[in-house]
Amino acid sequence: MVLAAPDSMFLDFDKNNDGILSHGEFFSSYDEIKEQIQNHVQLLDNDNNALPLHGIMLSLAPSNGGQSNSARNLIILGRFALEQIPGELFLQITLGTNYQKDNHFEVKVTGNGYSQTMTFSSKKIQNRLIGKIF
Repeated sequence: MVLAAPDSMFLDFDKNNDGILSHGEFFSSYDEIKEQIQNHVQLLDNDNNALPLHGIMLSLAPSNGGQSNSARNLIILGRFALEQIPGELFLQITLGTNYQKDNHFEVKVTGNGYSQTMTFSSKKIQNRLIGKIF
């Protein structure tokens, strides 16, 4: 999984309250940020059990490719390891719903020659994955 989220969703970790998640604040809160992501980006089976997100790596990057400290994204990488394929899978993203009522993610899932685009927002936090992908 690769997901880009605005750093404004992680201002709980802005220790000096300047409205910017600095590199120092980011690195000193790295484990807590990973935990927040695990709690708010989940793959659920048909019994609503969360499947673990493994190998999370994070990086701060300018959202427009520039070098400015403003308008940055947190790039999130990780993988969901499935020992067996459940009957249904649902991707649930609640990241940022406490901060931005208009948060919006568009996610493209690919696998087995198929692809599916899903939209997530504070009004729609869960999408079913089509079976042909897994």
